[in-house]
Amino acid sequence: MKPRKLFALLAVVVLVGCILFLRWKSLAENRAAALEEELEVVLLGRNILEEVTTSFRPGDEISQFSKKSLFGTIVKAEVRDVFKANINQDGEIIYSKLPLRKDLYLTVRTRGFKDKFGSYIVDNNRMLVGQQIYIDNGRAKMYVTIYDVREVK
Repeated sequence: MKPRKLFALLAVVVLVGCILFLRWKSLAENRAAALEEELEVVLLGRNILEEVTTSFRPGDEISQFSKKSLFGTIVKAEVRDVFKANINQDGEIIYSKLPLRKDLYLTVRTRGFKDKFGSYIVDNNRMLVGQQIYIDNGRAKMYVTIYDVREVK
């Protein structure tokens, strides 16, 4: 066989292989999209400066900064005081409020699906309770802990 014919045959085989691979990949993505459902993920930011808590508002779209991917939309932002435990001279525990520090609970609406292990997957990232992620809304960035993941009823 001449080298030109061999090269042409090889090019055709590679082209057909690429087309089949792309078709298989698009079918797999469509199957995953069909399994997607609406989820609510509750994120907890602990001991955050008070100014940062006002930067996250309902309606904001947030991204998972480390993955550079859209995460979801904030539907509820709840700010709570932070308390520190101290022991007085009598051995009693006394709680005092930490000034300028707040806990921020963000409820985020997003889309994802449940995998075979029962974990929820959002944009190819497993959402595990207790896991820390880095989020960004264009005005502020912070580390938060995944507090809860649930399906929207």
